[in-house]
Amino acid sequence: MSELLPPTVHGYLDDLVTAEVYDPIVVELERRAEATGRPIPGRAVGRHLEVVLSSADIVEVAHLDAGFGALTYWLARAVGAQGVVHTIGTDPADAAIAEDVLRRAGTFARTRPVPADGRSILETLRAVADGAALGAVVGDVALDADTTDTTDTTHGPASLWQAAADRIRIGGLLVVLGVLRGADGTTPVPTHDHVVREVVNDPRFVTTIAPLRDGVLVARRIPDEDITLY
Repeated sequence: MSELLPPTVHGYLDDLVTAEVYDPIVVELERRAEATGRPIPGRAVGRHLEVVLSSADIVEVAHLDAGFGALTYWLARAVGAQGVVHTIGTDPADAAIAEDVLRRAGTFARTRPVPADGRSILETLRAVADGAALGAVVGDVALDADTTDTTDTTHGPASLWQAAADRIRIGGLLVVLGVLRGADGTTPVPTHDHVVREVVNDPRFVTTIAPLRDGVLVARRIPDEDITLY
C-alpha cells in the first residue's frame, strides 16, 4: 500500500488513535495483515471513518469486500448499538475470522454477513437490504463489479461505484478508499482517476478527499433542491 504522507506522520496519527482507543484486537488485526501480506487501511483511517460516519448519524452501511474485519471493526463502532453493517465478502475463511474478531470486540451483533454465493459484488450489493436506500457504502476504489477490465464502464469499477451511489439516501455517504493510489511525485494522476471523477462529477454529491494512507474519498448525497448551490 502506497502512502502519501511520510511514515513518521502515519505513525504519529496511529499513535494518537491508540492513545484514545487502545484495543488488543486492533493490534491483532494489524499483525494478521502484516503476516499475510494483505494491506489494510489502518487505525488512523478506521478512526477517521468512525468519526465521520457517526457524525453523520449513519446507522446502516454496506461494506464491500469486507475481508477479515480490519475495517469492519471501526464501521461497527460507527453505527452504534442499533445500527448494522452489511459485510459483503467472497471468502468464507475471511468471514469466519471476522466473526471471531467482532464477537470478541462485542460488535458482531451489529453486522449482517452477506455471502456472495457465486454472485458478483455488484449483484450482491443490489440485494443488500432488499434494495432499500443505505446510509453509506464503503469499499476500495479498485473493486470490480464483475470484471478486471477497468476501461469497461459497463462492468468495471466505475459501474460498481455508480450503482453504489444510486443506493445512498439523502444525507448518506459514499466512502471510497485508495483513490490516490498510484499518484506520486512523478505520476500525479491516480491509477483509478476515472472512478474518482465519476464520483466528483456526480451532481448529487459533494466530495472531499483526505490524504490518509492512499487516499480516502467521502461524498455526501445532497437534496435535489440543493444541487444548484454547489
